[in-house]
Amino acid sequence: MAPLPLIVRSAEGLTLLGGESEKLQRLACAGASVSKDGSELAVITGDGVDVFDPVTCNKIQSFRLDVVVAAVFSSAGSFLQIFRKATGPEDKNVGIWDVKTGEAVVLFYQKNFSKSSWPILQFSDDDSVACRLATNSVQIYDAKNFAKGAVDHLRLPGIQAVKLSPASPSYLATFIPESKGQPAVVQIYDRKEASKCQALARRSFFKSSSVTMTWNAGSTGLLVLAVTDDDKSNQSYYGDTKLYYLKSDGTCEGTVPLNKEGPIHDAQWSPTGKEFIVVYGYMPAKAALFDTQCRQVFDFGSGPYNTVRWNPFGSFICLAGFGNLPGDMVFWDRNTLKSIGNTKSPCSVTCEWAPDGRLLMTATTAPRMRVDNGIRIFKYTGALLEEQKINDLYQADWLPGQYVERPASPVSAKSSQKEKQPSAAAIAKPAAYRPPHSSMSASVRAQLFGEEDSNAGSGLSKSALKNKKRREKQKEKSETLPDAPEVVKEVNSETSSGDEFAKKIRALNKKLRQIEELKNKLSGQTPSQEQKSKLQQEALLREEIRKLELSS
Repeated sequence: MAPLPLIVRSAEGLTLLGGESEKLQRLACAGASVSKDGSELAVITGDGVDVFDPVTCNKIQSFRLDVVVAAVFSSAGSFLQIFRKATGPEDKNVGIWDVKTGEAVVLFYQKNFSKSSWPILQFSDDDSVACRLATNSVQIYDAKNFAKGAVDHLRLPGIQAVKLSPASPSYLATFIPESKGQPAVVQIYDRKEASKCQALARRSFFKSSSVTMTWNAGSTGLLVLAVTDDDKSNQSYYGDTKLYYLKSDGTCEGTVPLNKEGPIHDAQWSPTGKEFIVVYGYMPAKAALFDTQCRQVFDFGSGPYNTVRWNPFGSFICLAGFGNLPGDMVFWDRNTLKSIGNTKSPCSVTCEWAPDGRLLMTATTAPRMRVDNGIRIFKYTGALLEEQKINDLYQADWLPGQYVERPASPVSAKSSQKEKQPSAAAIAKPAAYRPPHSSMSASVRAQLFGEEDSNAGSGLSKSALKNKKRREKQKEKSETLPDAPEVVKEVNSETSSGDEFAKKIRALNKKLRQIEELKNKLSGQTPSQEQKSKLQQEALLREEIRKLELSS
C-alpha cells in the first residue's frame, strides 16, 4: 500500500490507493484530474464527468456531456474546464462549469484539442482573473463574474501564445513568432493595463518556431525556452534550443549563460520563486543553479540527466535521466548543496514528488511503454520504499494535500546501511557517462587475453579462471611424476627453450605486421596520439627480434 494517497488509472479502471479510504476501486474512466488542493477529483466517464471527494469518495457533482476529451480544474478549484468533441463551428464545445452549482458560466468553440495549449482558459492562483488566446488578441475575463464577457483585450497581430502569471499582481507574457524577416519576440504586459499595449519587458530573438514560458511563484521572473525545428549545425536531430530570462519589471532580460554546447533538456523554477535549475548540453549533460539575477550559484556537475524536479518546499532536488537514458537519479539537499543519495529507476516515464516533500514516485506508463508498467516510490535519500507492477498503467498521480516541511533526518549507522540495500547502483557520485557500446569492453578484453576484469566481482574473467585452473593441474601432475634422467631433462630443456624463442619471434612479427597495416591505412592522414606511440615501437620490435635470433 502506498504511504500517501495515489490516483492510479489503468486498463482495469481508476483506483485510489493508500490514505484512509480505498472506496474508489476500478472505476471505469477515460481520464482523471485532481484539484490543486486535493479536495476534488474529476473522472471522465462514458456519459460525461463526475466529481468526487477523494477523502469520503462521495460524488459531489455530475456533468452529463457527450464525447468528453479532457477536463481540468481551475487553480483554486472553483471551476471545471471541459473540452468535448465538437459537431461543428456552431457547437460551443469548451465550457467553464461552476463546480458547486453545476452550471456553465461561459461557453466557446475550439476546433482542435492540443495538449500544448490546454487548458484553453488560464486562471490566476485565486481564480479572480482568467485569460484566453484568440485570433490576434488575448481576451481577459473577470472570473468572479463571467456574465460580463471579456472585460479587456490585448491586441497583438500574429500572437501565437500567452501565459498568465499565477500570483497578484498579474502579468501577461506573450509570444509572436518570426515573420517576414522580423525576429520572434516575447513581451510582458501588466494585465490591468493590457488595452494600452505598453510592454514592461521585451526580448527578441531569431531561430524560434515555438516557446515554453514558465513564471516563477511570485510572478517576478519568466523563463522562455525557445525551440526551432531546424538545427543548421546538424548536431541535433531535435532542432536547436535557447533559454531566455525576463523580469516582469523590465530590469533584467537576456540569455541564460550556459557554458556547454547542446540542447536544453529541462528548466524548472524552485517553488520559492527565488532560483531555478537548468539541465543542458550534450551527454553527459550539465546541471546548474541560477538566482533571480540570472547568475550561476552552483554547478551540480555532469551526468546522464535530462530531468530536474524540486520538492514542493524547494528543499530537496532530484536530477534524473529518463526516456532513452538508463534512469539514473541523484538526490540533493538544497540547504547544504550536497548529494544525499543515488539510485536508478529504468524505463520510467514520469517522476513527481509527493506533497509531503519527502517521497518521490516514478511511473512506467502506457502508451509510451507497453511492458513493465508500474510505480516505484523512493525516499528523498534515494532508498526504494515500494515497487508495484500494474499492467497497462496510463496515469499515476499523488493526491495533493497540506503538509508541513520537514528537514532531512539525521542519518544513523543502521539506517544508512538499510538505505544502501535497494540501490545497488548507488555510489558517492554518479558514474561517468560512457557510450553503450563501450560498457562490455573490459569483459571482452579479459576473455580474449586472460586479463583481469575490473567489472567482475571475483577479479578474474571466466576464461582467466579456466586457464588458471588448467595451469594448476599441470603443475600438480609435474610434481607427482618421478625424476627423469639428466639427459632427458637437458633435451626437454633445449626443446622448450627453442619453442619459447620461436613463440616470442612470431608474436613480435605479428606486431610488426600490424604496424605495416596501420601505415598503409594512414597514408596521407595525421595519426592520433595512440597511433603515433604504436608506430614508434617499430624500431624497438625489430631490434628485439634481431637479439632473439642471435641468441637462438
